[in-house]
Amino acid sequence: MPARAQTAPQAAAPAPTTPTTPAAADPGEGYYLFLEGHLLESTGDVDGAIAAFKKAADADPTASAIHAELSGVYARAGRATEAVTEALAALKLNADDHEAQRVLGLVQASMADDTSDETRHANLTTEAISHLSQALSAGSRDLAAELALGRLYVEGGQYDKGAAVLRTFLTDRPDYPEAVMLLADRRTRYEIVPILR
Repeated sequence: MPARAQTAPQAAAPAPTTPTTPAAADPGEGYYLFLEGHLLESTGDVDGAIAAFKKAADADPTASAIHAELSGVYARAGRATEAVTEALAALKLNADDHEAQRVLGLVQASMADDTSDETRHANLTTEAISHLSQALSAGSRDLAAELALGRLYVEGGQYDKGAAVLRTFLTDRPDYPEAVMLLADRRTRYEIVPILR
């Protein structure tokens, strides 16, 4: 009787994988992680703060404030590209998020200062003015945004707008040298020089 060929035992077919679905939103967990991100950044753990804010955004994907805060962390860490990305994500969720508008405007103002490309400088300046104006539109006071907006207006030749914003800034910081110099520059360029011509 011929020997029967042995066949290797058949491996069990793998169980079908179930598609992974995103975890259900958990605003409570998102808020906890949001606070943890603030705490970690305040202790100097920027990487830990970024990780906490990212987890918070996953836990509560509809909260624009989380993306706005993460944008601010990136901006303070000098990571402009990531700051812009997160600010835009916040604005996609809530176009009226003033913190996202503020951070995006400040980062774009800084990026405008750093580029030698005149077209890019002009575009970034225009966008920064728009975002900073929107950030301040609710009547809230923000000295960094006011100073940046006033500077952008004066440097862009919009002297009256710049003077108005800088005067508001100077009500809180009357001796702040940059603001005083910008107002003096505005006065020299706009009021005195034309008289001398």
